[in-house]
Amino acid sequence: QKEYIAEVTLGLSSDTLDLEGTILKEEVVHKTKEEIEEVLKTMIGTYEQEVPIYSAIKVKGKKLYEYAREKKEIELPKREVTIHELELLGEVRYEGGKTIFQIRTVVSKGTYIRSLIKDICTKLNTIGCMQELIRTKQGIFDLKNSYIYSYLLPTFYYFIIFIVRIHYSI
Repeated sequence: QKEYIAEVTLGLSSDTLDLEGTILKEEVVHKTKEEIEEVLKTMIGTYEQEVPIYSAIKVKGKKLYEYAREKKEIELPKREVTIHELELLGEVRYEGGKTIFQIRTVVSKGTYIRSLIKDICTKLNTIGCMQELIRTKQGIFDLKNSYIYSYLLPTFYYFIIFIVRIHYSI
């Protein structure tokens, strides 16, 4: 299982299902916290999720993102995924005619969060895309128990000096 925190922007759609892509459509969207929470509840469980066109999944021996870059139409495969947990984090914000909120989700292997957000937007009868994504947990590894590389470097440096001194009896 994997855990993610994602920020969602309603009122924008893009070719990559996130803000990194080309914006295809924009509209004013105002959804309430209650509307969003109601839809999130309906997403928990197992369903067939369409793989995004910008992914490395192969179809007919070619990665989907290659079809996308070549602007070629292709039927996107679907995968069975499970949404174990899905909740709204914090308050819903309204900026420039857009509705912005964060979700936390625990999902099965193979789940695309961009596609999950697209499916949430479909159930909200609007457009939207992922603004930001953080993987907070993968199996036994949890972001809460991790260290920033720059903090570990001095410790690693002193450990190497210690080993060299022992080895060469310095």
